[in-house]
Amino acid sequence: MLLGVVEYIFMFPHGIHGDASVRYDSLLQSLQAGKLVPMVYSYVHPLVSSPLLLLGHIFKDGFWWICRFNVFCFLGLLFFVWKTEARWKERGAEPMILAFLFMGATMFPKHVTDYYAEVFCACLAFASILLFLSGRSVLAIVFVCLSVWNAIATFAGGTLLLIFFALRSKRWRYLAAIPLLPLGFLAENFIKYGHASPTAYLAMTIPEGTRSLMPYSLGPGFSYPLFFGLLNIFLSFGRGLLFFAPGLLMFFHPSLWKGKEKSKEVLRAGAVYLLGLVLLYAKYWCWHAGAFWGPRYFLFASLLAAYALAVIAREKDLSTGWRVLWAGCVALSAWVACQGVFFGTDFLENCFSQGHELEFICLYVPEYSVLWRTFIVGPPLVGRRMAFLAYFLLVAVTLLWAPLRELLGEAKAALRGLWKANGPGAGWRA
Repeated sequence: MLLGVVEYIFMFPHGIHGDASVRYDSLLQSLQAGKLVPMVYSYVHPLVSSPLLLLGHIFKDGFWWICRFNVFCFLGLLFFVWKTEARWKERGAEPMILAFLFMGATMFPKHVTDYYAEVFCACLAFASILLFLSGRSVLAIVFVCLSVWNAIATFAGGTLLLIFFALRSKRWRYLAAIPLLPLGFLAENFIKYGHASPTAYLAMTIPEGTRSLMPYSLGPGFSYPLFFGLLNIFLSFGRGLLFFAPGLLMFFHPSLWKGKEKSKEVLRAGAVYLLGLVLLYAKYWCWHAGAFWGPRYFLFASLLAAYALAVIAREKDLSTGWRVLWAGCVALSAWVACQGVFFGTDFLENCFSQGHELEFICLYVPEYSVLWRTFIVGPPLVGRRMAFLAYFLLVAVTLLWAPLRELLGEAKAALRGLWKANGPGAGWRA
């Protein structure tokens, strides 16, 4: 765990790129001007992170600290989840397995290396679920509101989450909080532009004159066909949740939908929130989140998948098929975590050599998926990459050693029995 914290903070290649640089530059301009400079994105995430700039006077500089804001959010969530699980004192997720899965088998290792807002959103949403289940509803509602204000496209997820807990607890105040979700976004627009209309956000699109072979990928707003959006979100080789968060397959195990343990309530509430994200972002013209690595808008799914794997690991009498599937999901999730910081989007220049015209290659062609491109190119293992590979290999071995040893023992016993029953010497007697 300590090694993981050191790698997350000091060794991962942190920086600020793309949309994140717009947020960072606007934050600096706003602090200098003393007012919010108009920006199409929300200021919630930049303003919450702004105190880190002061730490730059003590160690390194403000940029160094801001680059690592998402690291601190993620590690803070991990600590909060650990303490909450211990406080509940029930047979839920195994704390150590949960910690290793979060740190070494999710999409977060890559996402925390930049300043994008999705880490902040996902951490707030997941923490709010734990707060609801711990009886701290006021703080939970605050977290949901901040998460939605930070990325208004998560409005559907936040709304469904409040409805879920309203029905669960039969409390009207959760439903009464729903109007707060769009109000914060509209109020920020009024401060920035002098009017509350979301025109600037909905008008985002690819620059005029840009060509693309994907007929619905030029925008604007939420104009993408829902059916194709859903297929893309789950099955595309470069962004599909089936490949980047395979632990979601654990939701097909019936045990997760039975019982009233709080850990299983976390999964059910999380599934409702994720449903809202998927249904809304499936309509978004830029559902793939551009050139960034992996399904950026669905980072929450990675937390949910890791938590589901941790809960299933505690289930007794799992069939051999489910144990094999669990091990396969953990192994693939560990590779997802490793590849993000191992090579990221290296060797994918061809996808963007002609603007957005060839972007579809990285989204749909397996050989150009970020998860598999490494094996095609075969780059050398040098520098910090060796440290990344060693860490994630250690995490994978820690998680899989005991389950695989048990499965291997059972396989040997089964093969020995088959040999005795059907081998050349079967049926022979002295």
